[in-house]
Amino acid sequence: MEHSIRFPLPFNIHVGFVIFSVIMLILCYKKKKNAYELYMLIGVASTMLIYVSEAKPFFYILGLEEIILFIMTVVDMVKVSKKAQAEEKARLEAKSEELSIDASIIQKRERLKKRSMKNPTMPTSQRIQPTARKKTRMTPQNDPYERIFRMKIVLLEEKTVTQGDISLDCFYSLGDVTGYPLTPQDKVAERVGDAEAVIINKTVFTRELMEKCPKLRYIGLCATGYNNVDIAAANDLGITVCNVPAYSTSAVAQQAFSYVLYFASRTADYNADVHNGGWVRSDTFSYFTIPTYELDGLTMGIIGYGSIGKAVARIARAFGMKVIAATRTPQTDSETEFVSIDEVFSRADFISVHCPLTDKTKDLVNSERLALCKQNAIVINTARGPIVNEHDLAEALNSGVIAGAGVDVVSVEPMQADNPLLTAKNCVITPHVAWAPVQTRTRLLKIASDNLKKFIDGTPQNTVN
Repeated sequence: MEHSIRFPLPFNIHVGFVIFSVIMLILCYKKKKNAYELYMLIGVASTMLIYVSEAKPFFYILGLEEIILFIMTVVDMVKVSKKAQAEEKARLEAKSEELSIDASIIQKRERLKKRSMKNPTMPTSQRIQPTARKKTRMTPQNDPYERIFRMKIVLLEEKTVTQGDISLDCFYSLGDVTGYPLTPQDKVAERVGDAEAVIINKTVFTRELMEKCPKLRYIGLCATGYNNVDIAAANDLGITVCNVPAYSTSAVAQQAFSYVLYFASRTADYNADVHNGGWVRSDTFSYFTIPTYELDGLTMGIIGYGSIGKAVARIARAFGMKVIAATRTPQTDSETEFVSIDEVFSRADFISVHCPLTDKTKDLVNSERLALCKQNAIVINTARGPIVNEHDLAEALNSGVIAGAGVDVVSVEPMQADNPLLTAKNCVITPHVAWAPVQTRTRLLKIASDNLKKFIDGTPQNTVN
């Protein structure tokens, strides 16, 4: 087709350019929905009309249309650009405000940290400033967790679960929190005050104490055992009690077997002897003045066959030991022989206690049962101190009725100076640290804080009442 008025491009190239441009502009419009992309699409497509007629009026009308579309495109592009700039400015201002709030929170925490170091007895309360949090919180209408931040929470024994190596922010993020390193029993009611939730470890909560805390609705334990809480009273007063089950299984089983290996291999004794010059003075490449023995073929006796008891059994079998167990709950385990408690004491080379403390298990390990033991027997207690009669155990050790004992718990903690196990022969004592690995305590705090959050959400978990 020949025209006196020609488009700058050859016809075939022009057609290809128009098709490509139209397709790209359609895709852009579908993605961004900008009006100027439509104006450009119409303008590009209309350039094909130049081939319809050679009349100058038609050409001028087509040119006018192109000019109008161009102006509309420019105007709309400017509008879109200004809108985007305004949105970005608003976003940056919001981010800046958020960062300033976070900075103020961090600064306050640092100030409180410095003050608490100077005065260890001061409460570590209000680590996160409530007013600052409210600036960034959503309204109750669109934030289902708004009520979390209104709950008053008291941590009475922070030092019992962390000494600075693990963060407690999992609790501080759930409400208006006041924390104390430790709390004397006579200060509990005062410090709880009008709080709705309290987090404890070993603090004793009696009926009388609960009645002094009229707004208390939740007692969260950073522990598995809950014998320090009057559960019947909590039920009567409508207080939910939650514990943390099975968080320390691996750690406690590991600790129990550390005593087994201590007595079997006597590593600590040989280490001490070497450092005292024993190997330097030796006239042979190896000396074995301290008796050791293999675990393979010996009998591990387990009292209480819950999760920890089962874990100890698995470790024992890995060393080639035979496993016998006494449990109040019938069990089915083809690799474990279930026998009476007295038979555990009479047959086992190692006796490891893993039952809860109840009226029936108090003084379970006593002189009568220790008299049943083999002379080479080792008694291990990583459960609860009062399960073992300490005077009877000390006497059995001192008189040679049994060969040794490993204990991580005692009847009164911290240990009293007059505890007979302190002076007993072949008694290895650790300060209730079986649960203390960092991974174990991190798991403990995660579950304990999840318990509280679930309670706040109306779906409590790990309740004991």
